[in-house]
Amino acid sequence: MFDRDLQKKALIGADTKAVAALASRGDSAQGGGTTITAALNAKPFFPASLASVPPNAGGTITARLTNANAAPFVPGGASGGSMQRLASMSSAAAPFVPKAATESPRGAAALPTTRSRAPATPSPAPTSGAASIASTPARSAGDLLLPDGDDLLGMTAHTPGDAAPPSKAALAATLRAERLRQELPQRKFVALQQVDVEAEGDYGLPEVLQQYHSLYPLEDLAAAEAPSQVFGVSTQVIKGVSSLDGQAVALRRIDGRQMPMSADLLAAAAEKVEAWAPLAQHPNLSCPCGAFASGELGGGVALFLVSPLWPCAVTLEQAHLLPTSGPSGLARPSPPSEEQLWSYLVQLTAALRAAHSARRALRSQALAASKVLLTSPGRIRVGSLGIMELLVGEPGSPEEQWALQREDLCAVGHLIMCLACAGAAMPSLEACAAVCSAELTRLVGALMDAPHGGTLQSWRQLSSALGDALLSEVEGGQMYAEELGAHLAREAEATRMLRLVTRLAQILERPEGDLDPQWAETGDRYLIKLFRDFVFHQVGEDGAPLLDWGHIAEALAKLDAGLPEKVMLMSRDEMSMLVVSYADLKRCVEGAYGELRARASQSRSRPLPRR
Repeated sequence: MFDRDLQKKALIGADTKAVAALASRGDSAQGGGTTITAALNAKPFFPASLASVPPNAGGTITARLTNANAAPFVPGGASGGSMQRLASMSSAAAPFVPKAATESPRGAAALPTTRSRAPATPSPAPTSGAASIASTPARSAGDLLLPDGDDLLGMTAHTPGDAAPPSKAALAATLRAERLRQELPQRKFVALQQVDVEAEGDYGLPEVLQQYHSLYPLEDLAAAEAPSQVFGVSTQVIKGVSSLDGQAVALRRIDGRQMPMSADLLAAAAEKVEAWAPLAQHPNLSCPCGAFASGELGGGVALFLVSPLWPCAVTLEQAHLLPTSGPSGLARPSPPSEEQLWSYLVQLTAALRAAHSARRALRSQALAASKVLLTSPGRIRVGSLGIMELLVGEPGSPEEQWALQREDLCAVGHLIMCLACAGAAMPSLEACAAVCSAELTRLVGALMDAPHGGTLQSWRQLSSALGDALLSEVEGGQMYAEELGAHLAREAEATRMLRLVTRLAQILERPEGDLDPQWAETGDRYLIKLFRDFVFHQVGEDGAPLLDWGHIAEALAKLDAGLPEKVMLMSRDEMSMLVVSYADLKRCVEGAYGELRARASQSRSRPLPRR
């Protein structure tokens, strides 16, 4: 009987390890493992006798392991190109493509799995531009590591058992998550960057410009003194932080010598800001949000237009038309794939719809490749709005307004043609046809013929011609939103852990003046102290410290959830042991922290002593 009990325990332990290994594989493949967690928390199976256990008693576990090894579905991102990479990485058969999709050239181009172009998610290095910093260094993965090699941003929940290697799809999602983790602190760095006078000089910038401080140039100010090829006047763009709301903005200065400052000009600028204000939240527009006059930058009094800052953004010209520098020198421009061109065209159509519906015109100058910003992977925004309206004035009649809107359509077609012909000696429809599908080439030609009575005369006709490209953009946006939601859930989990660690640090070993000196060592606080040692002060058999991030994350997550699971706590002298549940520990932490909050509120209500 005793031997049979031992065999039972051995069998149960083997089943538990198998389920734990299954949970580990499920976590590494999908980041979830809800079914596996239920299996771990369920009661184990106890056979009546070893003789009655069939040889395939672990058949359920084996079946689940087989499913866990299958390639899971993981959204590839916001573009069809990313979905193609996911399909190519899968170890299963090639994805099914309906034959009917090949009947129409546009239909075939709309299928994300059939496109052989580069992905629609460019990641150019930050360069100088209207809302970017040329000198911003690229952040590598090593910048996010502690000196001892611990990854602060890549923590994952700990699961018992041997972790299986992640699938290729999960690895791709992990790489995207790492890129996002690196981009966010880099954007914050750019938004808060200040001039290092000793290393860079002051660039001739004052410390404060009206209500804006922390000024930093977003382009070469000396080169910006030359007249702009697009606007015909010289403009300079600098970054500033508002002292009113703490938001970083881009300040565009229009040379006062070429555009003399006056009260009428300032009033007209304020009118343009108010006219574009209803479209300020549009995802594909960067509208002006303020205007003021100042002479603190030198060169006389000049007009400043305020617009949102998009840190680390580059223009489409910098991303696709200009040569890139590398270890071997200058490289050829990187033209966008046709998938990217369709995505850009859909987003530009959305910008046209918003502006034209509000009886505004974007103006062809704002649709130049050097003025359209690539603010995040795949997302473009039309910038420099309102400048041409100040330079040449508003249209005087509805016919002129209609003509300007047709010029917007032509400018969109010219922009797509220039991007498609990146690297060519001269952009043309013939060069575009050599690298793009016939449907995209015809659509670009129809757009460029809009001012001359072509078939496309409004954004409505353009959106109808886009067809399934609109659906592809919607699908990509929804998948990207789901991926961001998963990242947000993980960061929210990390935030809860930080809150728990902060409360533990405020409770334990606290030298209070009006409290019992042993307050943090008695009662519920003693259990919290033992739990702190259990979580952070683990040691091995030889007394060496165990630095297991997974154990810490798992214990804190269980404490935050208040699970009924029992945990054994041992005193430092190893003379006493306590068995307590995570639910009881959570009540202890909340009670002790509640006492501290009550004393803090009483202290604030007391009058200050007179001196």
